[in-house]
Amino acid sequence: MKNMTSSKIKPTQTNTRTADSPAPVPRTRRALEGLAAEVAALKLEEVRLTAELDARLRLAREQVEPSLQRVRASIAAKTAAVRAWAEAHPEAFNGRRSLELRDALLGWRSSPPALKPQPGWTWERITAALKSRPDWHAYLRVREEPNKIRLLADRVALGEEALASVGLSVAQEDTFFVEPRLEATAVASRESMAA
Repeated sequence: MKNMTSSKIKPTQTNTRTADSPAPVPRTRRALEGLAAEVAALKLEEVRLTAELDARLRLAREQVEPSLQRVRASIAAKTAAVRAWAEAHPEAFNGRRSLELRDALLGWRSSPPALKPQPGWTWERITAALKSRPDWHAYLRVREEPNKIRLLADRVALGEEALASVGLSVAQEDTFFVEPRLEATAVASRESMAA
């Protein structure tokens, strides 16, 4: 049997590929033009499908939203009535915070403790009060961090060497793009369909 992997035989490129397999790299300008045209056509299809999806989602939302609002309003009203009953009958809870029923568990849950300003107080006023009492300074924090916005704005004046002396460098990446000319692609698509 003949060895089919001989160095004299060049592998053939096939055009059969799945949507997620990489496309072969074009070897000529003409092949590049064709591949870019495919990308442009696919972008048009992506725009069309996205618009269709948005329209269907909007329609579904419009159809379901009134019912959903009615259900939510009913839940809120009935929950308020259940709460009113629970507040009027604390003895039913036997000292617990919840009551188990056949179809539901009801009760009170505590949120995590949180600090909030008392009426008439602001966080600025609280900070000033803490600053005025040395024994409360442990409850103040000063956040020191690099001012990245100013460092970027002054990067040219500072220079690479000065930035490097404090452990910084400016990074900027290029990203490749194919920006289809959608108008031309749409016209070409219509012309190819008409032919």
